[in-house]
Amino acid sequence: MRVGLYFGSFNPPHIGHTVIAEFMLQEMDADEVWLVISPQNPFKQQDDLLDESKRLSLVKRALDGHSRIMPCTFEFDLPRPSYTIDTMREMTAKHTKEEFFLVMGSDNLIGIEGWKEYKALITEHELAVYPRPGYALEEGYIERLGGRITLT
Repeated sequence: MRVGLYFGSFNPPHIGHTVIAEFMLQEMDADEVWLVISPQNPFKQQDDLLDESKRLSLVKRALDGHSRIMPCTFEFDLPRPSYTIDTMREMTAKHTKEEFFLVMGSDNLIGIEGWKEYKALITEHELAVYPRPGYALEEGYIERLGGRITLT
């Protein structure tokens, strides 16, 4: 099964998240998209986040009627803060039948060089990147990064 992993704080989830997830189902020929709720993003202040169980409840409500988009609490049981490379390694080890790709905005791709083991992340996993207003990618940026990156 081909699964898009859309990481985020989802504090709160909104229609933009579901629109992007639906788009990725079609554009990336995915069977499902999982909204991976990050309990603590290393780039965000914990004080600004609702409790993860409240965010999970909000995500479940936001996904009502979206049969192929589901919440994912995988990071709830991992050390904090959550690093995408660590989560991906754990997930691929536990979910051997799924083919995962990451869903992210161009704002995250622009800052990916500051992520833990970003080179391993972009070479070991496919990335599907959606455009975000105000975050245009410089010409040649994706080629310079390398990896398997698809602009949607």
